[in-house]
Amino acid sequence: VRPGKPVEGDTNGSLIAVSYEARAEGVKRNDRGRDAVKKCSELRIVQVPVKHGKADLTMYRDASYRVLNKLVASVKENAPSKASAEKIL
Repeated sequence: VRPGKPVEGDTNGSLIAVSYEARAEGVKRNDRGRDAVKKCSELRIVQVPVKHGKADLTMYRDASYRVLNKLVASVKENAPSKASAEKIL
């Protein structure tokens, strides 16, 4: 949720993420959309995918998994070898 663009569509669901800018206007996570717009009239609400009547965060979890895997691979590739660690001691 970010200030800057007008709200479109249904705005009565609960917010699951709020930008720092919107927080500065008093908007909080779990606020209802319509209440949040009253606090911050420039609020932009983005609807996440819905499955079985609830927010479907699968694509965010998958992206997080991919990022973490890349970080782990990078650490493994750049980790010092045992021999170089022994030279430090």
